[in-house]
Amino acid sequence: MARILIVEDDPPVRALIRAILSLGGHSVTSAETGEEALTHIGSNPFDLVLLDLMLPEMSGYEVLEKMNDLPGGNDLKVVVVSALDEEDGRGVHEAMLGVLDHITKPFGSREIEDAVHDALAGDVEERRARRRRTAEIYRDTFEVSKALR
Repeated sequence: MARILIVEDDPPVRALIRAILSLGGHSVTSAETGEEALTHIGSNPFDLVLLDLMLPEMSGYEVLEKMNDLPGGNDLKVVVVSALDEEDGRGVHEAMLGVLDHITKPFGSREIEDAVHDALAGDVEERRARRRRTAEIYRDTFEVSKALR
């Protein structure tokens, strides 16, 4: 199965995600901070990163930006797992940084399983491009509606 890095500062949430993924047969590593995540990413090959956005000292967005500067980091598959809802416009920023999916907390085990399966399957670049196009349409629609007010 896949090698997955969980980046989550809340111990119960981290343990829950770890349990879901371990039961699915995945090899799981975890990090509590962005710095710890970047250290793991720089020294270990991962198939997927599940990334919280609200981390101490360094946001998940900062992790994404720094991760993309690491060798091979730009090719890493990322699913955001956050209490921040992407419907408020954050999804645009995530899509531009190459995020494949967004799971909003609280979540069910099925949501994690499905997002992991989808992220690991298929053409990643095609999915990223489609998500970016959708985000751009959302952003443009928002800007037009704001201008019409």
